[in-house]
Amino acid sequence: MKRRGRAYTDRPEVRRVTVHLDDHLWKFSLDKVSIATKRGRVYLSPLFPKIFWRYYNNGWSVANEARVKLLKGNVVELYVIFKKDEPKPYAPQGFIPRDLNEDSLSLLVNGKPLLLDTMTKKTTLGYEYRRRKITTGKSTKDRDTRRKLRKLSEGTRK
Repeated sequence: MKRRGRAYTDRPEVRRVTVHLDDHLWKFSLDKVSIATKRGRVYLSPLFPKIFWRYYNNGWSVANEARVKLLKGNVVELYVIFKKDEPKPYAPQGFIPRDLNEDSLSLLVNGKPLLLDTMTKKTTLGYEYRRRKITTGKSTKDRDTRRKLRKLSEGTRK
């Protein structure tokens, strides 16, 4: 490794120490963090950056594990891991029968029939009447006619 320029000495050396902590080795609160060591608990008073508060205030919760990185001097970096609670899967309680017709939508909610007017017949007939008015006596290969028909087309509206 030294010949390739990836190492400074012939034998391995430890430059940076990172410790992964489980949930029983550390306790988290906003004013202090306690870490269990061989000689007892060590208490740290953390300074959190803006991104921590962004995650903390937007519904993310602090996960059970954390990482501690020892830097030069008496400096300790604490990497807090966040997790977002997954929403509970939706379990339907029953089914609602429905019937979709040209003008209306029929539903049966709690044993009572419900009729909703959709007006799709008027919409489709309106398109047909406007299309017929644009194309009567004109070729659909004409540039102006094609432009008007393109503007008239439903696109994503349905």
